Amino acid sequence: MAARPSVGRWRCGVLWGVDSRHVACLRRQGLFIHAMLIGLGMGGIILGFWGSARLPQPYDALVAWCAPVGLLAALAGITWVIIPNFFG
Repeated sequence: MAARPSVGRWRCGVLWGVDSRHVACLRRQGLFIHAMLIGLGMGGIILGFWGSARLPQPYDALVAWCAPVGLLAALAGITWVIIPNFFG
């Protein structure tokens, strides 16, 4: 029987936890995709606030919708990072 790495050691870029099922799940689902979702959400929030203040009249309302959509995307990405099997 192979010995498991001790708790708190790094393995494949993810901190090895007490339960290795979560690490395997993160590796299988791709942590990079969830990090990209968080980054795109934060970019959408910034674009929404900036565009609503700086763009001319018809476009400011359209770009302002990026802020709540970006917030939802960032929250979904954070939820996937913390709880990998939350959405399915």
